[in-house]
Amino acid sequence: DGVFRDCQGWVNNFYLGRNFSGYPSFSYDITDFIHPGKDNIVVVRVDASQVEGWFYEGAGIYRHVWLNIYDNVHFEENGIFITSQLNRDRTDAEIKVKADVESWRAEDINVQISAVVKDREGNAVTRPKVRKLKIDADGKCSTEIEMSVENPMLWDIESPYLYRMETTLLENGKELDKRTTIFGIREIIFDKDKGLFLNGRNIKIQGECCHQD
Repeated sequence: DGVFRDCQGWVNNFYLGRNFSGYPSFSYDITDFIHPGKDNIVVVRVDASQVEGWFYEGAGIYRHVWLNIYDNVHFEENGIFITSQLNRDRTDAEIKVKADVESWRAEDINVQISAVVKDREGNAVTRPKVRKLKIDADGKCSTEIEMSVENPMLWDIESPYLYRMETTLLENGKELDKRTTIFGIREIIFDKDKGLFLNGRNIKIQGECCHQD
């Protein structure tokens, strides 16, 4: 999620890459460099001698780090993208989830993608929808799934309600990958004369320039 700053990384003496700024997240595929069942050496070098700005002047790994393990067929990194569109009276929301899948297998594969929207208590508010896909060997593909949420709880400043999209990748009923994506349903309109409208309500923009957020 962030290493401050001018970061370089190695795994078992294999060079992974470089990330200059201390704020953006980044990742590396280390599949070819690890030794399963043995000790693995991870080296991270940072150089904070150059100035990034007055916003943060520390050094090192100051945000979370993950080791993600995937099946050879999986959703791409950041491969789930969700949009919502409210109808005129905001009583119904059309939800679209775009899923990007990649395969590292040496043969073609048929998969299914299932998507369902749940509320923050974990209750399903839509029926699961399924799409069937064929992915070429060492290939990638994308699909979109559409569904409707009736009488949605709208994200608002006073009530920032968030839903969960559960997207599952399956092969003959076997789960290969699963992602939970948190999202809100809202209507934002900006008019050059009247200003900003959130869910039909005119509001003033207030905030601060907080770079870490």
